[in-house]
Order: sequence, then structure tokens, then C-alpha cells
Amino acid sequence: MRHNDRQFIQSLKAGIPTPPQSYYQKIDDTIALLKKHDEEHISVKTRHGQFVSKSLHIATACIVAVLLFVCTFAVKPSLAAELPLISNVVYALSPTISVNAEKLNRVSELIKSAVMSFAMGDYTSASALFYEGDNWEEDKYTYATAKYLHYLLHSTEKAPGEETTAEAVSFTVVNANAHQKAFRFGAVITLELKGKDGSTCFEKLYCELIETVDGLYITSVRTESDSYLKYITMCNSYGLENLQYKNLSAGISFETEYLSFMTVHKNSTISTEEKLRMLEHLQKKFAIAQPDGQAQQSIIQKLEDERAALQEQITPAVMSAEELAAEVLYRYYLGRKSGTVQDFSDIMERNEATNLFFYDAQLAVDKTLAGSLTAFDEVEKGTAEILETIRSDNEHMTARFYIKTKITSGPMRGVGEEIIFTLEKRDTCWIVVGYDRTTDDGVYVNQLKPLSEQYKKAGLSWQEADEKAYKELLREIKP
Repeated sequence: MRHNDRQFIQSLKAGIPTPPQSYYQKIDDTIALLKKHDEEHISVKTRHGQFVSKSLHIATACIVAVLLFVCTFAVKPSLAAELPLISNVVYALSPTISVNAEKLNRVSELIKSAVMSFAMGDYTSASALFYEGDNWEEDKYTYATAKYLHYLLHSTEKAPGEETTAEAVSFTVVNANAHQKAFRFGAVITLELKGKDGSTCFEKLYCELIETVDGLYITSVRTESDSYLKYITMCNSYGLENLQYKNLSAGISFETEYLSFMTVHKNSTISTEEKLRMLEHLQKKFAIAQPDGQAQQSIIQKLEDERAALQEQITPAVMSAEELAAEVLYRYYLGRKSGTVQDFSDIMERNEATNLFFYDAQLAVDKTLAGSLTAFDEVEKGTAEILETIRSDNEHMTARFYIKTKITSGPMRGVGEEIIFTLEKRDTCWIVVGYDRTTDDGVYVNQLKPLSEQYKKAGLSWQEADEKAYKELLREIKP
């Protein structure tokens, strides 16, 4: 039946040309002209009664033809959807009615499929559900809704290494209503989006659809939820308004990652180097998206500003021995504050003489997470001074340092301790290649180091001995 409908519509289209843009204006002009010359027309009709009679017959036939058309399309209004001359008449004459349960279900499932495609970034599938294909991008409300749904699913609300946003795994229609006028539909659909962690959010969608002989299609989708309005405000505040992309998929993905970086990652405890890598990835993705318009310069500048700010935070290429010693202890205690061992790769080499330091840092984090050590409220880099130089030449230095780190936790306002560092000159800067404590009363001196030495005497390699000592102490806090 649908194939026959398509043939019928094509035949009508061939006989009814598409009106030009001035079509409706010409109708108005013609009506005005007829009114102006009404008396003259009456005179003509009187003198030529026979002509008038023939004209009336022709007009009557035309009216009958139009009525037949209208009756046909009233029975099946979808036939009129693609006929520019007929569709306006049919639509204007048709009443607004509620749709039946079967059609409401079709409408609901169609909208749900579009939402899932938008959220997953599958824009090819989404376009297949729209009457004008991928022209949905040109409707600003549909486009903004598509970006918002993608952000809901893929944004990272917490920093890497922490628990991330739950991935949505189900889309369920919990409420729906719709009305029909001729071949057009208006619908309000409420969807429940559930995540893997049990989180739930609801989105009310306002949709418009059209039914043709080929089937039911969406013409627009929008939402007005509080969450959506906050998202739009956030987009505008970070310069994303008016941005368009030749590569739509990459563009929407870029915006989601860009907003995640600006709102979460830039202020997280991940390393500066990792943040710089994320920025580099964002810059590449932005280029792949092929942005259009002047707004792209604003985003390029924002990314460059973030890069410059991070560059200023990187440990200076040339640090004094005292600055380096203070930096090591600062990162050690920052791990207890953040619950994550920090990155030491740019200032400390992991080898036989430093390996126990990394296990000590990990144990401090493990104990903090288990509650056997107090988590610090604030940690700031302190100061260091050399108490004794044990060995020194142009390439190496071993010295005893006194380091005081600024720490706030309850009544605690700082930690001072003695550390023995061995430093090696690499190019123009120092790097730690040896670490030891001798006067501390903590885990390193009293437990970790003695256990490791015991296992080495038993024949284990230094790697095996250090790891076994760490695991034994870990069992004491994690039964």
C-alpha cells in the first residue's frame, strides 16, 4: 500500500509544480485586483451572459475537483505532506485530535531512538529519523539538545583516577502525550535515563513530527530542563556559543571534553604534565572538528591561555638542591591529601636507592584511605636547608637536608624532618637518585627498611625484597 501511495504522490507532484517564493504574494495581489475591478467584471458578465455561464461551469468543476482532493487527503492526510499547494489547505482545514495508543507508542519509540543516537554520538542513525536528514543541525534547539544529551552521557564530573560519571545504560519512556493536526504531530515525552551506578535523571522533550507516505519522521526536538539550562549557560560562559563544525561528530565530542577539562580537570590533583597532555589532545580534536566562524579564535585563545598557565606551574627546569628536596616532600604529603600517589618522574629516578621511598609514599596513601592516618586539609611546599654535605663533585651530591613542609590538619601546622638525598646533575638540573632516612620514627625507618634488608639477606633481589616488605605492611592495614 505504501508503494502505491508513493506512486500517487509522485504523479500529483508531476502535475502540480512547486510554487515560487512569490506564490502567496501573487495570490494576495490577484485578490486585490479582482476587488478593484469588481464593477467592470459585473458589466462584462451582463453583456456576455453565455461566457459567464461557461465560466461558472468551469469554476464549479474546479471546486468539485478541489473538494475531491480535500476528501482524499482528509481520509489520509499523510498524502498531502509533500505537496506544497495541497498541504496548506489540508492542514488548515484539519482539526487537532489526540492520537491513539498505537500511534503514541510509535511517536515515543521514535523520539527515544533519536535521543539514544544523540547521546551515543551516532549522528548518522539520528539523521535517518529526521524528515530532512542531517538538516536537524540547522535547527538551533535540536542541535543544542543533541549536544546536551551527549554531554550527559560522556562528561567527566570527577578527575581521572577517581570514580567517574556512570555511563547511561537505559532510556525508558515514563510519560508521553501527543496530538495530531493533519500530517503533523506535537508530542511531549518524558524519558528516564539510568546509569550503571544506579543514578537516574529525567528529561522532558518537546517534539514535532511529520507523517508522509514513507513513514513518521521527526522535525525538531528540544528540552527545557533546569539541567539543560545550566548546560547552555556553561557553554556560553566558556565561549562555545555560535560555534559550528564541518565535522559535527568531532565537534560535539570536543565540546564535551573541553567542558570537562575547564570545569573539572584543570582544578584536579592530577599532574601538570597530564593536564598539558589533555590540552594538547583538545587542541588536536578542535582542529579535526574544523570549526567555522569567528568564535573559533576565542576557543583557540582560551586553550593557549590554559597551556601558558600550566607551563608556569611546572617544576622549574633549574632548581637548587634545596628547592628539589622541598619539592619531593611536598609531593609526598600531597598524596596523603589527595588520596593518590603523585607523579615524581620529572624529579626523582626510581632505582635500587629510591625504590623504598615509592613504597613508603604508597603506604602513606593506603593508610590514609583506610583511616589509620589522618588526611591532610591543606599541603603547601615548604623550605629546605642543607645540614651536612656528605659528598659532592661536579656531577653528584649527597647531603643531609632539613625540610619543613607546610601542612594543615587540625592543630598540625607543619612537618619538619631530616632526609638524606643523593642528587645527580642531568644537563643543567638536579634529579634525585638516592633517598634515605636515619632519624625518623615512622614506617620507613622502623618497619619498611628493616623488613626489606631482612629479605635481601634471605637471598631475594632488591625488587623482590622491597615489594614483599610493602605487601607485608599492607596486610596489617587491609585484613
